[in-house]
Amino acid sequence: MNETRLSYLFKKLLDQSLSPAEKQELGILIEQQHDDAPLGELIGQALEDAPVEHRMDDQSTRQVLDAIRFADSEPALYVRSRRGWLRTAVAAAVFTAVAATAYYYWPVRTGRTPLVKVEDVRPGGNKALLTLADGRVVALDSNSTQTMQQGAASIRKQGGQLVYTAGKHTSQPEFNTLRTPRGGQFKVQLPDGTNVWLNAASSLRYPTDFNGTERLVQVSGEAFFEVAKDATRPFRVTVSKHHSIIVLGTSFNVKAYDDDLIAKTTLLDGAVKVMFSAGKVSEVQLRPGQQAQVSAAEETMQLVKQVNLDQEMAWRSDAFSFEGQTLEEIMKEISRWYDIDVVFPGKVPDITFGGGMSRDVNLKEVLDFLRDSRVHYKLESNGKKLIITQ
Repeated sequence: MNETRLSYLFKKLLDQSLSPAEKQELGILIEQQHDDAPLGELIGQALEDAPVEHRMDDQSTRQVLDAIRFADSEPALYVRSRRGWLRTAVAAAVFTAVAATAYYYWPVRTGRTPLVKVEDVRPGGNKALLTLADGRVVALDSNSTQTMQQGAASIRKQGGQLVYTAGKHTSQPEFNTLRTPRGGQFKVQLPDGTNVWLNAASSLRYPTDFNGTERLVQVSGEAFFEVAKDATRPFRVTVSKHHSIIVLGTSFNVKAYDDDLIAKTTLLDGAVKVMFSAGKVSEVQLRPGQQAQVSAAEETMQLVKQVNLDQEMAWRSDAFSFEGQTLEEIMKEISRWYDIDVVFPGKVPDITFGGGMSRDVNLKEVLDFLRDSRVHYKLESNGKKLIITQ
């Protein structure tokens, strides 16, 4: 076996500098070998020795090495009759995996553009900004414990949550705003004991003391509420100037991002009334498992009597649920959680997905999922822009 020539050509393949004639030569050399074991060792060593910017992703590497191991592990009875086919399979695996890796993970090179290391793009976590009544902004994360005072209320931050403890009622309550960035989430327990979880790129404005006839908060983005029961003071969530939710004690999810065409309120337990003053349908009463969908653009509100609660609440279980989702819907979630911009230069591909995955994975695993679903893309701007090319 011409090991020197094979090694040279295979390294050029990894480097994307292999000419068409050299590629044909490499394929012929692989198929001409009489012993697959040295071939496997040669290719395996080349993969390990390749510089970081030329390495294939783990899945593509496994694809090549598995084909090599399969060829080398065939029983002697079958090797003689199938040897040519097996070496052809090895060659095909090499070219297919490397080509896929180059297409999906290596940006078009003008000069030597360094590889964007998608495995370094971490998922979101507990982080937020708290704007106090006097305008001060406090950065929050999971790493410290601190105590603050707002009027008569005290605030304790511990881990990924804020806990408000009410003091004496005040005539003029102060308002705080909790905002999560893209790639952030946080929990807050309000002075009445209501728990609110904010998803990425969301905000909640609330008083430090509920001293009126109703408990009023304002939300944007996505939030899950577990409302403390208080029959004397209804809990109202303002979503927009025309859209609000009234509850006494219940758990529900609100998803109302600015770039979503439809705002959704999903009820898990209890009962809520969704109000929409701009549409013909002014209110709907939800039962557990139902959802109200509001379209501000079309000035409509409709009741969906049966929804997939596991899918709607997947984010609260640190998971993505892609079941029945379009590519555009999925990429909005990915953009918010990994803090990246997603661009569709042309028409958005008409693809519907299934399955799901944990949100506690690096971006690379999500991109592997897209690649397996035949979605083409490239990552630019140091991993901050994902361009969907198909």
